[in-house]
Amino acid sequence: MIKVFLPLAEKIENHFYFLRSYMDKANMRTNLINYISLTLLITFVSAFLSFLFALLFLPIFVKSKFLLLFLQIFLPLMVALSSFLLSIFYPINKAYSRNTNIESVLPYVIIHLSSIVRSGVPPYLAFKILSRFKEYGEAGKEFERVVLNMDNFGMNFVVALRDIASKTPSRRMSELLNGIANTTIAGGDLKSYLEYIAERTLVEWRGKRQRYIQRLSTLAEIYIGVVLSSPLMIVSLLSIMALISPKIAGLTITEISALVIYILVPSISIGFSIFLKTTEVEI
Repeated sequence: MIKVFLPLAEKIENHFYFLRSYMDKANMRTNLINYISLTLLITFVSAFLSFLFALLFLPIFVKSKFLLLFLQIFLPLMVALSSFLLSIFYPINKAYSRNTNIESVLPYVIIHLSSIVRSGVPPYLAFKILSRFKEYGEAGKEFERVVLNMDNFGMNFVVALRDIASKTPSRRMSELLNGIANTTIAGGDLKSYLEYIAERTLVEWRGKRQRYIQRLSTLAEIYIGVVLSSPLMIVSLLSIMALISPKIAGLTITEISALVIYILVPSISIGFSIFLKTTEVEI
């Protein structure tokens, strides 16, 4: 099915070229054209299924002809657009998610790496050891990518480090890998460098976590005010307006209230949850 959309994907590839770097950072093992083809397939299927739902099932629940016609047109378009945007933003979100995961464990990874190197283990073997620790999550996978570059593609240690440094979503991981590469080339003291980087990264992460907790407190107050209080005020206002006019823009007060309760409020809540997920600091 994906092959059906390959010609169209090749034509619009240049418009989505920015996704290539995010796909590298997200560690997605597919090329850009295939991913665009998959996105188009998902968009088409979701639009078709939502159109069938709107055509066959909405008349059972919606009695207003105006609202029914609006939903039968609006729902498939919104589902298709949402599916397309979610697919496009998936690599971006995954890259940011990997960045969060990497930076949350990076100070401990560096300390562990420093301990292994201090014992006299060569850096390549130290990377190979750390890549086997599943507890380090995405940080361990970045070390595994360095090892794969050397084992499968024949890169030397420095080239493998710089290749992954250009693809990792974490700025601090990139600095670490480039720093190790530069220290190796210069013949510097790798142990001292790792100890310094570990201490600095740990301090920065603690500060970032503290700022996140403070911001979360502010966002909680906003959520209570906007998502919990506003619908009550809107429903109260609509109840008063019902005494003046039974309909607004062709919709009854009951239908408008249903739109607010079943569409607007859940949409805001979902958006708020996604925002928190993309900005969270893992502990």
